[in-house]
Amino acid sequence: MGSITDIAEFFKSDDLEQEGNLPLMQKIKMIDILASDEQQALFKMIDLAFTNKRMKDNLQTLIAQ
Repeated sequence: MGSITDIAEFFKSDDLEQEGNLPLMQKIKMIDILASDEQQALFKMIDLAFTNKRMKDNLQTLIAQ
């Protein structure tokens, strides 16, 4: 599971030469340069990740009851 420290790492980077190490805000800005279909695919993946997270959390809550 991620922590606040893990999330904070996305906002900083010591090596901006590597795209994988770009800060989160710069990655978000780079979405604008993608083709529309690539943007839509990325947004669908993000939505799917959030949906899966919510489903897992809800299932764990139900199991704990």
